[in-house]
Amino acid sequence: PIMNSESLRLVSIHDRAQLHQFFLRDPALFLYELGDLDDFYFENTVYYGLCDIGTKQLKAAMLQYVAEPPAVLLIMDDGNFPLQKELLQRILPFLSHRIYIHAPQHLVDDFSSFYDIIKDHGPHHRMFLADKSRIQTILAESAVPLGSKDVDEISKFYENHYPGNFFDPHMLETNMYFGLRSSGVTGELLAVAGIHSFSATYKVAALGNVAVHCGHRGKGLSKLIVA
Repeated sequence: PIMNSESLRLVSIHDRAQLHQFFLRDPALFLYELGDLDDFYFENTVYYGLCDIGTKQLKAAMLQYVAEPPAVLLIMDDGNFPLQKELLQRILPFLSHRIYIHAPQHLVDDFSSFYDIIKDHGPHHRMFLADKSRIQTILAESAVPLGSKDVDEISKFYENHYPGNFFDPHMLETNMYFGLRSSGVTGELLAVAGIHSFSATYKVAALGNVAVHCGHRGKGLSKLIVA
């Protein structure tokens, strides 16, 4: 039901238990929002919400991640368009001056009144692993762990083979980045995969930064590195 906007209060939410309960409605849809509740990310987040003044119940929520410029605003389409639009209109004056926005198409026009330049990066396709048995037969022993010591090599790899990739070097500290090399642990990088969000506490992981060397594609390397 559409609620009267006067009965809704704009809030900045710091209660992780409240946010966790709200986003558990659809873990696949709100995977980033759940993962960023983890201690590793939470200090770099701002969770905005609309709260029912009478019941104190959270009705809508959006996440702004501010660790690295540009900030990232995540708006997942949960089917409640009126509340999403209401929340977005209220938080627009508080958002970062330069921002990357992940939003449903029907909300894109709302940003034009606050931002002079809007660049469309196209549709964002998300996949959810519902059947874990599908990866249990993939032999991925050749993958080697990557960390902060490899940041320059990884950055150069993305520059050459995945230009425009959204890579936050801070994520290497999660120890959730892996690579395939031409030989052993010191050979040339042939593939890299990591995460955009990960939390053992909240039992979610968003894989990202997956790239294969331009000269070695079509060999199944992305399957190995993701597994």
